[in-house]
Amino acid sequence: SRRKDVYFQIHFGAEYSNIYVLYSLDIHSLKLERRIVGDVYHDSRARMVVESLIGICKRLGIVCVAEGVETAEQFEALREMGCALIQGYYLNKPLSEKDFETQYIFPQQ
Repeated sequence: SRRKDVYFQIHFGAEYSNIYVLYSLDIHSLKLERRIVGDVYHDSRARMVVESLIGICKRLGIVCVAEGVETAEQFEALREMGCALIQGYYLNKPLSEKDFETQYIFPQQ
């Protein structure tokens, strides 16, 4: 059974990732690296790979995170594929904790 107090995240697409970790380790989330995500809109093969990985994650109960999303087209493609979480400059630049709180948690009325 999955421990609820310890989470592991794998960055998939980096040089030494291995598909074996998807089922052999008890991971909470899988982060799709920007080089994989960057091609989902204009490359059908990249889209097939990403869509398959998202589906595998769903079936294994792993949260799929796409990093490096920079365009509306990438965002929409990943959303249509059912990607659980999306990160990147398309949504916002990296923020300090204080800026994040000001913008999202305690916005000025």
